Amino acid sequence: MAKMIIRQATLADVDAVTAIFITAMASNPSWNYRYPYRHEYPEDHLRTNRDVIRRFISPSYPDWTVNVVEVIGEGSAHVSKIVTISIWDLTYLVGIIFTVVRAAPLADLCYLRQLAGKDSADACGPGKDQNPVHVAAFFKALAECKKKHFDFFGSERLSLQILATLPEFRRHGYGTALVRWGMERAARDNVVLTLSASPQGSRLYTELGFRHLGNQVMQAPDEEEFLVISAMVYEPVAGAQEAREVP
Repeated sequence: MAKMIIRQATLADVDAVTAIFITAMASNPSWNYRYPYRHEYPEDHLRTNRDVIRRFISPSYPDWTVNVVEVIGEGSAHVSKIVTISIWDLTYLVGIIFTVVRAAPLADLCYLRQLAGKDSADACGPGKDQNPVHVAAFFKALAECKKKHFDFFGSERLSLQILATLPEFRRHGYGTALVRWGMERAARDNVVLTLSASPQGSRLYTELGFRHLGNQVMQAPDEEEFLVISAMVYEPVAGAQEAREVP
């Protein structure tokens, strides 16, 4: 039987993590919504996402961490393979463990593109693989979800940003193992754990003890097409926040 280990990703893992990210997210409705032209422009899609993953992993951003499940096969070769990734926002540790923190990875990416000589209007402009209107709707929905559901808990919260498993390794407990890492971390640090779940992911989180806070609609102006994400929280602390009504 293959052995599973959980570890923090390093810069040597950037290509493997990027490949999993792109492959696994293809089954997520919001990925198709945002990147409908990725098959026409695969190099653009790969380049942009690789740069994002590299920044999440980089030690320059200590308030973010990427954890992976690595499976080590049996036999003399003991071939190892990363099969699941998770990306975590640890900004609640600023001032406790971290003293000087740079801007968030995506914000820094925009800034560095400007320094490279692009016009400000184009610095964070859409890649050819994207539908820019849908990308804007996606980030607007996340911002509204945070304001409506997560700001209630203040800054003392751990946030799961991405959980992705290669299709052929799903339903083996690898994603669950990474989520449990976050649950244990939240309990240890006396904070809540929040996330925005896709329809297919919400069932897993419910089974693990997460509470549904409400839904957030993702919809571009003047379009009928829309997606729904679920705001969820895990409260490990005794006497955690009471269930509440959200208007």
